[in-house]
Amino acid sequence: MDQFYELVMLYLVHYAHHVTFPELVYPLIIKCKKFIKVCKVQNFVKVIRGLLEKVQENVNLIEERRQKTGLNVKDNKQMVEKKKDIILC
Repeated sequence: MDQFYELVMLYLVHYAHHVTFPELVYPLIIKCKKFIKVCKVQNFVKVIRGLLEKVQENVNLIEERRQKTGLNVKDNKQMVEKKKDIILC
């Protein structure tokens, strides 16, 4: 469990501030919820539940900032324009 937690945290640290973070962690959220339902070891459930809460907080923060800026990551044209703006700066 410790090794899993450490590897997940290393992955999440790299993408925590990325605009597509909510989409990147969606599979992780689904798997963690499923794990919490089936796991009988309360210490493991507690660790995964804490991880899930922190991930969800960050997802909410990123989505809130997206709404404030009007950024729609599903719009490829808008994302290409943003990328060009960043590269030109």
